[in-house]
Amino acid sequence: MKAKYLLISIFFIFFGSFIVNAQTDLTSLIINPSFEDNVDDMATGWDYEGGCDAYAWHTINTDGDDTKDGDNICGLWNETFGDVAITQTLTGLENGVYVVTAGLMVGVNDAAPGQRLTTQRIFANNNSVLYSSEVDYSAENLDILSGTLEETLSYADYPVSTVENGPFSVCSVETTVTDGTLVFGIKTNGTTSEYEFSFPDADESGWGWFKMDNFTLTLLDGSTAIENISNNNDFVINVHNGFISVQGVKTFAVYNISGNKIPSNKQLSRGIYIVKANSKVKKVTIQ
Repeated sequence: MKAKYLLISIFFIFFGSFIVNAQTDLTSLIINPSFEDNVDDMATGWDYEGGCDAYAWHTINTDGDDTKDGDNICGLWNETFGDVAITQTLTGLENGVYVVTAGLMVGVNDAAPGQRLTTQRIFANNNSVLYSSEVDYSAENLDILSGTLEETLSYADYPVSTVENGPFSVCSVETTVTDGTLVFGIKTNGTTSEYEFSFPDADESGWGWFKMDNFTLTLLDGSTAIENISNNNDFVINVHNGFISVQGVKTFAVYNISGNKIPSNKQLSRGIYIVKANSKVKKVTIQ
């Protein structure tokens, strides 16, 4: 309890306000963002990497609940997973801070009941948001993602679904484009990965499978400003449509005004929040 009030006190003493200005929706630049083209075949406009185009289930289909966008969704299922991705690359972009969102679900497999959570994650360049909470991943697996694969991680904090066709939960990841190029999509790893990932119940099938839908792309306005009285400028906070993301750190935590920790990558309502990273805190106002 004392720690909570100390955090709040530091917040009010040292930090100024966060101002969110204009944002530009660039989803129209994505080819087939909601996977409505090419049903029963591979996703038009997307690249299948790591051999996943030969997986047992990899084509566009209608197997999603009412949380999907439109008629179709995309996904992967296979007896075993290696290191695979479904990606798209945009070039000629204005340099700046971009936010990619997508609906993602990770769930049980009725044919062999049990969770199938491995490293399913939405990514944009080197930044990734893992589907579940940090506590659901082993330190060793996180070290591979952040160390060996050099990904900057955040967490969407969603539970593994108890059914196979939804819900599709919105994940949001931010990255800074400096050379006009953005590579984004989904990655996952499984029991036949070339890296030394370790997953529980690995003798069961389908570890690493997922479904996804409805990608969006937003350019955050360059005039987005942070007034930081304490000049702790080692990380930068951005807000898009109620989602908080942080540049310059591998992990961060979000607290409400009462000092209670809340999910770091879910859509938040209007209000004042506290972001803690690198043992420092900043205030953010969502308008």
